[in-house]
Amino acid sequence: MVVRRCVYDETPKKAAVAPGDFQERLIIPEALSDLFRLHPSAVLDLLLRIIDGGNPDDSVLAAGYAISLLDGPVAGVVCVDVFDKGTYDKVEKAWKTTPRKHWIRAIEHAREREPKRRRS
Repeated sequence: MVVRRCVYDETPKKAAVAPGDFQERLIIPEALSDLFRLHPSAVLDLLLRIIDGGNPDDSVLAAGYAISLLDGPVAGVVCVDVFDKGTYDKVEKAWKTTPRKHWIRAIEHAREREPKRRRS
């Protein structure tokens, strides 16, 4: 319930990494990061399902959260910064896939790099 609420009831929120810094980070709801610490695999599984089947707005937010949880909030902000609803499900020439499928693959690769301890 927490994961769905954080995706479906929220919009992307960003903040500077440090005061006066130009670099931004994606703000992860505390309830989501707390749940991820307890059940990382289950949280990522649900986020991946939302990314794969959700509308573009929900999908990209779920992708941003997943990448942020795995690689840090500065990495996840890229998802929402480059998001374009009109092209989200169209093949990108440079990526040779859709942005949706690109983020799924990126998350799966980041997940494989995670230490075993995070896969409970």
